[in-house]
Amino acid sequence: MENASKALIIAGSVLLAMLIIGTLIFMFTNLSNLKQIEADSSTVQKLEEYNRQIELYNKSGLYGNEILSLAHLIEDYNVRQAEYKGYTAITLEVYTNSISGVTNHTMKNVYNGDNAYLEIAEDFDNLTEEVNSFSSTDPKTSNANASRIYKKYGYTVREFAGMRTEQIIQVLRDKGVAIEISDISSGQINRISEYIELQNEIAKYNSKNSELTQFKRKSFQLPIVEYDEATARVKSMIFYEQGYTN
Repeated sequence: MENASKALIIAGSVLLAMLIIGTLIFMFTNLSNLKQIEADSSTVQKLEEYNRQIELYNKSGLYGNEILSLAHLIEDYNVRQAEYKGYTAITLEVYTNSISGVTNHTMKNVYNGDNAYLEIAEDFDNLTEEVNSFSSTDPKTSNANASRIYKKYGYTVREFAGMRTEQIIQVLRDKGVAIEISDISSGQINRISEYIELQNEIAKYNSKNSELTQFKRKSFQLPIVEYDEATARVKSMIFYEQGYTN
């Protein structure tokens, strides 16, 4: 009888332990599901907020610098949505007229395709970096010719670009370059290599800076916007410059 009682106590203990373990597993599973639901809800909210921000660009009269901001916003959105299923990446297309008075363009007239938003942002960042390289006094961020000019004369190419011819000639003379203002009218200026090198770099800077400035100031028509039928979120945006001619 005593052994039977002990057996019942042991069996009851085992059963109680199993009930406790089962209850803990159930609670843990429910807690995990709740956390997942909260995470999914947070993700949806974040993506919806991105969509609302992108919708703000659905208007006429956007400028080039705003198109760049949109490109970065779409990049952020596409990176986030790539982590989850059921969200469609956004594409961006931009069509512009040629920029006048510029040689060796960095920005293209047409950006389309799945990665256009990356290309336009990269080209714009590269152009900005090029322009800044003419005004930098740091050899690490200035181009080789601009760095050499700054070391030699104490002025950046950008600063030279803002000077009158008389001022440029005076700086060169102060550094020992045999040059006179009369050399310009007489045609002898072409024989002075220091002046030619400086003018070439000024021309490059003016060209790149003009391209950057003109692109920022471009104005665009109301975009063509396509929405995802399932989620009603923006799927693609197509921008044409005001007065665009193919």
